[in-house]
Amino acid sequence: NEKREILLTERDSCWIDIHDNMRVLKYGSFIWTSERSGFNHIYHYDRNGTLINQLTHGDWEVRRIIDMDEETNIIYFTATKVSELENHLFSISLYGGNIVQITQEPGWHSVAISPDKNRIIDSWSNIRTPTTHFVKRINGEILNTLSKPDMNEFDKLNWSYPDFIKVQTSDGILLNAIITLPWNFDESKSYSILVNTYGLSGSQTVKNRWGGRRYLWHQYMAKNGFIIFSIDNRQTGGRGKAFKNLGYGDYGKYLIHDHIEGIKYLGSLPYADTSRVGIWGWSGGGYATALALTKGAEYFDVGVAVASVTDWRLYDTAYTERYMGLLSENEAGYDSASVFSYVQKFKGNLLLIHGTGDDNVHSQHSIQLVNKFVKEGKQIDMMFYPSRNHGIYGGNATFHLRTLMTKYFLEYLGN
Repeated sequence: NEKREILLTERDSCWIDIHDNMRVLKYGSFIWTSERSGFNHIYHYDRNGTLINQLTHGDWEVRRIIDMDEETNIIYFTATKVSELENHLFSISLYGGNIVQITQEPGWHSVAISPDKNRIIDSWSNIRTPTTHFVKRINGEILNTLSKPDMNEFDKLNWSYPDFIKVQTSDGILLNAIITLPWNFDESKSYSILVNTYGLSGSQTVKNRWGGRRYLWHQYMAKNGFIIFSIDNRQTGGRGKAFKNLGYGDYGKYLIHDHIEGIKYLGSLPYADTSRVGIWGWSGGGYATALALTKGAEYFDVGVAVASVTDWRLYDTAYTERYMGLLSENEAGYDSASVFSYVQKFKGNLLLIHGTGDDNVHSQHSIQLVNKFVKEGKQIDMMFYPSRNHGIYGGNATFHLRTLMTKYFLEYLGN
């Protein structure tokens, strides 16, 4: 019979994140990351679960243990030590000491280490540069460039690159945000606002990383005269466990509160027209969008909500109960976080988009929300993509969806 015993217990007032940051070493000790200090850090335990040493410290987070070299006793990990907006590779000895920063280029590094621990493949980008793939020595020295973007085609467009900003809330909290001004920006003019959102626990929208197709679509909207804006509200990632825990039990509280704070900040800019505010998002971002057009109806005028959660009673329990607790113990929190609770406040224009084959956020979320709007006598728009899953692609669906979104915002918010 196998003998089992508890070696390590983690506790938190809200929830514990499940991760793969564990390495069992050849002599039986193990390394593990924990948020018990308030920020995710690396700990070394002996084979009996007794703490040997906390290896990293400070008001920053270890994102992931990448590898461990047991010949040299060096641990390789990514972290927010430079900035919560960036992801860098670092190393530290199993026995403690100075942390060494390996990647130097400002931005976001996704790293794989060779089996012999002598080389790394570094996929790097930042908000102004698409992904470049490097082969580097383990100390960060570049050996070869595997692929590099051709920026000539982007430079021809003379588009507007995003800027990172800080937004101070009315209660004194500094939030990370990012803003893209319209092409051919003229400070004497007034521009509509388009907010892109997600905002759920541990997520980050504001990152010094190339944004792919979504970023390119935002540039197209900036070309059409929109200010593009995103803000990482309280409960998002990169800023410690207490910051994430603020959303526990009511997923919509700070999500909408802090997005309203972002709109108030934009209102201080003479060229931002806060009477013409659009917002869009996908999945959790669709939830934030639908909630903004209802709970935040005084501040948001037009929304496109894609594959949206609308009531947390309808989403899978493994995810929901982690952040909302049990329905039987927190019915008021579930009501407060539900889009259903605020439908009567709606007064703008909302387009709901859903794939009928969505096996993540089931289409019942949008269907039941439509029924609430019908009951309240509120007119909205709805688009179903037959048999498409949560990503809504295939058979021209991606192009069709983006075209639909563009048309919707231009029709109701166009400059």
